[in-house]
Parts: sequence; C-alpha cells; structure tokens
Amino acid sequence: MIMKTINADIKNDSLKNVYLLYGDERYLRSFYKHKLIAAALGDADKMNFSEFNNKAFTVRELIDIADTVPFFAGHRVISINGSGFFKGSVPDELVEYMSGIAPDTVIIFDEDNVDKRSRMYKAVGKNGYCACLDPPGEDMLYKWIAGILAKEGKKIRRSTISFFVGRVGSDMENIKNELDKLIAYTGEAEEVTEQDIRIVSSVHAESAVFEMLDAIIDRDRVRAMHLYEGMLKNNESPIGILRLLTRQFSLLYRTKQLSVHSRDEKAIGSVIGLYPNIARKYIVHSEKMDLGYWRSAVDSCAETSYNIQTGKISKELGVELIIIKTITGGRHGI
Repeated sequence: MIMKTINADIKNDSLKNVYLLYGDERYLRSFYKHKLIAAALGDADKMNFSEFNNKAFTVRELIDIADTVPFFAGHRVISINGSGFFKGSVPDELVEYMSGIAPDTVIIFDEDNVDKRSRMYKAVGKNGYCACLDPPGEDMLYKWIAGILAKEGKKIRRSTISFFVGRVGSDMENIKNELDKLIAYTGEAEEVTEQDIRIVSSVHAESAVFEMLDAIIDRDRVRAMHLYEGMLKNNESPIGILRLLTRQFSLLYRTKQLSVHSRDEKAIGSVIGLYPNIARKYIVHSEKMDLGYWRSAVDSCAETSYNIQTGKISKELGVELIIIKTITGGRHGI
C-alpha cells in the first residue's frame, strides 16, 4: 500500500509537498527517496536541489530555500536526512510551515528515529505522506529477488531463493549487491543455482554464527572454532560476534518457549520477527536442547559481556569460552 501510494504519486505527476520516509529498511528508504527526487526534478539540473544532513542547517534557512521559485523547472526539491525533528522538540515555525509549503516545492525527510506522536509527524501526515518502509514480507522479498533476476533473463527456484536469503541475510542492500555478483558470474546461464550461490555469495555474519550453532549443537569444537577464526579473518569483531551469538541464543530460547504450545512456523516467526522459512530452522534447532540449555546460554553470554567490559577477560578469549562452554554443556543446561 505504501509503495503503491508513492508510485501512484509519481505516475500521476501528483507529488505531495512533503514526504517522510522512515522504517528499518534503509534500502527501500534510499530507493524511494531517489525515485521521488528524480520524478520531481525530471531533466532539470541540480540547481533546484538542496540536501541537508543531520542538523547542519537552521529552520529559517530551510524555509527560505523552500520558498525560492525553482529555476526553469517544475519543482524545487529539498532532501533532509536525519534531522531529528520527529523525535523530541521542534520549532513551532517548522511545524506551521508544513501546512504552507510553496506549491512547487517538495520536501523529503529521511529519518531513523520517528515518534508517531510528535507534532512534526502529525503535520507531515496531514499535509503530505508518511511512509514506514520496513523489511518486506517473505513473499514480497522473494518476488523482488526473482524480479531482479528476471530482468536479466534469469530464472531461480523458490527453494534456491530461500537458500540465498539464508546465506546472505535479509538486508535488501546486501541482497542487491550479492545479486549483482551472481548476475555477473552466471553470464549467459538461464538459471541461478545453489552451487552458483555457494561459489559467489559472501556468507553473512549472522549466517556464519548460525553455522557455528550447528557445530556447537553437534559438539564439533574443531568446526566451531574454525568458523570463529574465519569470522575474525573477515574482520568481524569479537564483540560483534558475541552480540550475534547472544541474539541467536535469545531467539532459540524464545522459539523453544513458543514451540511448547505450537509449532506453527508462521505464528512463531511473527512473534520473534523472522520469515516463516527461517523460523522453521529455529524450531528445528531449538528442539535439540531443552529450555534450560538455551536460557543458560543466554545468561552465559550476558556474563561474558560483563566480564569483557570490566576487563576480567579479553574479547577474543571471552567468545572462545562461550563456544567451549556451550559445546561441553549438557542438554538441560550449561
């Protein structure tokens, strides 16, 4: 619905005076921001375009530019990134201006932090459009991936897309980069296969940690340490790896709790924030250990994080100890 609204505004040449783009999917925010800018400016040069990052401008400066008549063009466009106006206090003058923007001006806010109760959010919603661009659902994400490949004359099976997403993660910007690599690698081939993905695509850090969990559950210390060392060689920080391990153990603990009552992957996925096919993997993994084990693993990660912060152990050793501890722990606890 959100994307349809923006696309309709562009298609019908009926751009609103102000847009707010926010949400967790940065790729979509960037994509639609540039799409709106291109639609508003057309072939006009950049003299009718202004961009502000963070709070490096005054409200008066913004309004003065917004009120300037575009030079030989249909619109003047102002792109504002990370203003902070949608979280906390904001000058009355700016809130009031949202209802009096010059008719040939388009202002686009791209924000990380938004409070829907804020005066600016309500003002933009009343006089323009607020678009929450969160990660797409599984079906939409898969269609997007298949669509990009189709434009290049390539096919891909749904099961292969699932393997691809499981390997590279669900971040759309990273997916697009990995798809570009796949397209270049496969050349004239009509179908993208799992083997192509294994050869070309970089393993996302979270996927590598999930592989590490496989090794931990299988009591394979050599493989687990090999994966850890490989992540360090790929410039992943020990603290970053510890955070990912903590997140994985927390997800498995929560999955174990939920699966006691139901094994519905769609329902569990919606609660823990994962696509159903990914949630299915967590359900299978969670069943290999008791609830006490997963809870102990989460507690051990928290304890290790504290010990690192207080200087009791080094970062590298802390993660190694977590790996060893979770491998040697029993099914019921660590």
